[in-house]
Amino acid sequence: MLNDFLKLRHKELKTFKEFEVEIKKINQFYKELKVKKRTLFSPVLYRGQTDSGWKLKTTMERVSNFPVRMDGYYQKVRNIWKEVEIFTDTKWNLDNIDFNKRPWESPNLPMYEFMVYLRHHSFPSPLLDWTESPYIAAFFAFSDIAKIESSIGAADRRVAIFVLIEDLGEGKSGRKDESQIESLGPNIGAHKRHYFQQCWYTICVKKVNNIFHYVSHEDVFERKSEHQDILIKYSIPLSELDEALKRLNSMNINAYSLFRSNESLMHHLAVKSFCSESI
Repeated sequence: MLNDFLKLRHKELKTFKEFEVEIKKINQFYKELKVKKRTLFSPVLYRGQTDSGWKLKTTMERVSNFPVRMDGYYQKVRNIWKEVEIFTDTKWNLDNIDFNKRPWESPNLPMYEFMVYLRHHSFPSPLLDWTESPYIAAFFAFSDIAKIESSIGAADRRVAIFVLIEDLGEGKSGRKDESQIESLGPNIGAHKRHYFQQCWYTICVKKVNNIFHYVSHEDVFERKSEHQDILIKYSIPLSELDEALKRLNSMNINAYSLFRSNESLMHHLAVKSFCSESI
């Protein structure tokens, strides 16, 4: 059974410090669970979003009507494959895929490395990105430079940090006709920012008319299971932006440390210049 504090799936917090208290609770819960069950658990994953009203959507959901056939998406990826190789001077091996099977259950999703590269460079993707670090997730929740000015007196506006626990050590189950979330691990050849950001990814899949499709993660979270795919949402006032960025920068978590690009350096310097109390 779930610990009582995990049963409340949406928690409205007043301060960023309260979020740090919640992190400690989750870490302690996991520590005690591992001692008790002595089995394998999925890692706790975090995701930050700059508006608490937004649902969890992949970038592909924002440009396509769901569900989307898996084989259709892979064909779009293959269509740009050689062009990306030429302009990036990088090679990817895109093997043929048997879509009558469950390709994501192999050690890695076919084309996974290429899909991660595309995701990090703004190509629409069925991958929903997460991080193992609650503080990196918090950075992405608070880091929108356009919100800095509007953060003053913004107690009614909130950011969101999501917590995903895919498996509490009891294994995953479900009907074949149900949507399923699958996590994809971090151990791949990827852009450096994949490692800077401690990234993991999830996909949500479902067989529709005997064909595998990418579907919305929300389909699974609406079931509110107590032993798998547990999603907790923390909302924090945007007015906590200064306190959050100050705390994160003390850990060397900022745009430049996570992206290492000229644009991210300018973002970091802009925060220092226009939100000086944060640094």
